[in-house]
Amino acid sequence: MLDPSELVYCEDAHITVHASAPVYGVDNISSGVLADLLGLQDGDRFVSINGVDLDSKDDLITAAVALWIAGETDYDLVTSRSRTSPFTLYYELIP
Repeated sequence: MLDPSELVYCEDAHITVHASAPVYGVDNISSGVLADLLGLQDGDRFVSINGVDLDSKDDLITAAVALWIAGETDYDLVTSRSRTSPFTLYYELIP
């Protein structure tokens, strides 16, 4: 990715909230936007990040604060996609 401003904009992608776990997901991903470049697809649901389950708003806040305080740069996002077993997407932020 040559233009770091792409990290700020996800154009029309939306975080979705579902009634049952996994609660959080993503929809409306267009080709070439950040979510697409990160390997996400419409309908993906987030199961956990770095071992922290994302079953509620409190879990999401706990994960965000813990990762931020720890200065984490490596992320393991376990994702559920329709008709597949959960799988892990690995990300590393390089300053």
